Amino acid sequence: MTQQEWLCDYYNNRKQHERLGQAFCNDFIRHSWPELYYEEDMDTALVLINNWLFDHTYFEEMPVKVS
Repeated sequence: MTQQEWLCDYYNNRKQHERLGQAFCNDFIRHSWPELYYEEDMDTALVLINNWLFDHTYFEEMPVKVS
């Protein structure tokens, strides 16, 4: 799954009941990350997500979902 596919799934199916950072943490983060989980600004959350993906060398594909 690419980041674009994951974002499309979020916008089409989950945006009504989950913040972007909350959805990312629920899908891919195994530890607590409250700064992202509770972030209400989507642009800030997207920057945090992109930085995390870059730092963990996910350039093309998303990591495996934890749940």
